Amino acid sequence: MALNFRNISIRNKLLLISMVVSGLSLILSCAAYLSFEYSRAKEEMVREIMIMGQVIGENNTSPVLFDDSLISNQSLKTLAADENIRLAIIYDRSGKVFSKYVKPGFDEPDHLPESEDLGHRFTDDALEVFIPIHESDEWVSTVYLQSDLGQLHALLRRSLFIILGILSVSLVVVYFVSLRLQSVISHPILRLANVARKISKEKDYSIRIERDGEDEIGILVEGFNEMMTAVQRGNEALLESEERYRTIVENAHDMIYRADFNGYFTYLNPIAKRITGYTDKELLRMNYLDLIHDDWRERVGAFYKKQLLSLTTTTYFEFQIRTKDGRDVWIGQNVEATIENKKVVEFQAVARDITERVKAEEALKVAKEQAESATQAKSTFLANMSHEIRTPMNGVMGMSRLLGDTPLNQEQKEYVQAINVSAENLLTIINDVLDFSKIEAGKVVLEKAPFRLDDLLNTIEKTMLVLAREKGLDFTVECSEQVPLQILSDRVRLNQVLMNLVGNAIKFTEKGGVSLAVHVKDQRDNLYCLAFQVIDTGIGIPQSKLESIFSSFEQATSDTTRKYGGTGLGLSISKELVQLFGGDIHVESKEGIGSTFMFNIWVNAVASSSSNRTPGVGDEEEMQVLAGKKVLVVEDNKINQMLAKKVLTKWGMDVTLADNGRLGVDALDDDQYDAVLMDIQMPEMDGYQATAAIRSHKERKWNSLPIMAITAHAAPEEREKCLKAGMDDYISKPFDEKLLRRKLVELLR
Repeated sequence: MALNFRNISIRNKLLLISMVVSGLSLILSCAAYLSFEYSRAKEEMVREIMIMGQVIGENNTSPVLFDDSLISNQSLKTLAADENIRLAIIYDRSGKVFSKYVKPGFDEPDHLPESEDLGHRFTDDALEVFIPIHESDEWVSTVYLQSDLGQLHALLRRSLFIILGILSVSLVVVYFVSLRLQSVISHPILRLANVARKISKEKDYSIRIERDGEDEIGILVEGFNEMMTAVQRGNEALLESEERYRTIVENAHDMIYRADFNGYFTYLNPIAKRITGYTDKELLRMNYLDLIHDDWRERVGAFYKKQLLSLTTTTYFEFQIRTKDGRDVWIGQNVEATIENKKVVEFQAVARDITERVKAEEALKVAKEQAESATQAKSTFLANMSHEIRTPMNGVMGMSRLLGDTPLNQEQKEYVQAINVSAENLLTIINDVLDFSKIEAGKVVLEKAPFRLDDLLNTIEKTMLVLAREKGLDFTVECSEQVPLQILSDRVRLNQVLMNLVGNAIKFTEKGGVSLAVHVKDQRDNLYCLAFQVIDTGIGIPQSKLESIFSSFEQATSDTTRKYGGTGLGLSISKELVQLFGGDIHVESKEGIGSTFMFNIWVNAVASSSSNRTPGVGDEEEMQVLAGKKVLVVEDNKINQMLAKKVLTKWGMDVTLADNGRLGVDALDDDQYDAVLMDIQMPEMDGYQATAAIRSHKERKWNSLPIMAITAHAAPEEREKCLKAGMDDYISKPFDEKLLRRKLVELLR
């Protein structure tokens, strides 16, 4: 019913609403009138019966007083003249029935009502009235009358018929009046609908409707006109936008096209003809796969089939097409799928000629590979040169130290000291070049491990104090109490930075002293920012050189290089390492007064643990550990063989030599050894292969045999490589005798 009402015309809706409202109003009015009339008739009936009862009571006062019921009965028979009275009773003062009247044809009830006080009541079909009768203010009797409601009901029916007649006539009048009045509303709305239909059909958005009034219909007309103005402007803007878009598409340098579900072109902009070489007519008969290069057709088809199945809206793919004249063109294509009812119905694509970009990328790739190859060649060259230099350097420095332990006169000692200093300087230069190469290649990675900062500072103090005293300088190390002693960081690289800065400070200071200070600059929970300062009273740095000294191969002046030597890499390496720590380094200096180098790094504080410190072992105890132990030295260089044998024999060890890895493995079959010192780069079988052969022996009797790599390969990753190969420790050439002895003690204890 609600659906039917929504579908009927506004004219009929207004008519129906008027009829319903008017009808309801009339019905409610008539119902109210009928109710009022019924109540009034009941009151009138009660009043008449009460008067009648009062008259009957007064007429029967004497018979009641004289107890003459016969006269009273005769008096009540006069009620037969009123057809509505069907029962009348007179009660004496004791409440007993004195006389009564029953209408002929009316069945007397089995139980007569008892006498009551003044009052009346309506039952389902009768009105009952009790009227007390008084004589000289004394109650004499009570009259009871019962009247049926036939007359009242007849009045009600008559009134109802009259009301229905009036209601019918009124509804007819309302219908014709409403029919006339609804046109005031429906006609403007119908006119509005007709205009809207005309605009929709003719697409003429300039049509307007004249406003007739200021009521709601007038407001609706005004709103419609304003809407049409906005639509007209929007349509004009849309047409203008479409024209601009068409101009952009037609003049675009990218191929823009549409294709149907099956991949056949339905539109292509003019540039498509230039890119593909085909005419517009030829292209509009082609499938997009017809343009794809044979080598790419299957891959491209699979790619866009996946887009169809997955209902992916937008995709990008790069591939080659074959033009009409046989050229191969690289295309980068964005495709947007139009999806309706979960089905792809059309493709819109923008295809760009990326041939030049691909060629440039390929050229860049070749150049990158060549650069990487050159970098690798440089790294390999530096590693090989380092190895080739470190091998004889090990012999030179080792033999020089051994020579220094022999009885020498003063002049000879000076010569040996000169050899040692020159060798150390050469080794520093080699290490700087290797570190610079690693940093430049981005291969330096900091290793975080717990260590005691005070141990590191003590080591630096002991080492550098010797150099400072040789020049008559003071050297002090200060560490603030707030500095955590146990930290998590890279000990080796931090030591390298500090040794570089302190070494430079001592090198460039002729008098006065050098100091190293550490304090806490900032703290965030367990994270500390440590500030390091290296202060000297040296020659200072010109203001114009304060920034450039951190560049590679730079020193303050050419005179500095000639006088003090060095590669100019130390500060550059230090700066790069500090930046790897996440910090920064800078310098303050005054020429002729001195310099202060400062850098900050962030470190984590860790709980101190005694296990993190190796108990000190004295020289005598170390000698006792090594004495009598049999060690196999696998080394192909005769000078290094001799050096190793001299050093190890000096410590009381029994030494056997093997010229290469194969001979070393064979030697283990012939005798029992406590440890093996293994060179890496050797003929026939290198150190890695020899270690693998030892660890994989079928009887597994050498699994626990300590093997230490002793090699001229000094790169940090070499240690990891040696450990992964099955070796237990690593030391680089030229080796430090004390370090070698300590490592052997740790392996043999």
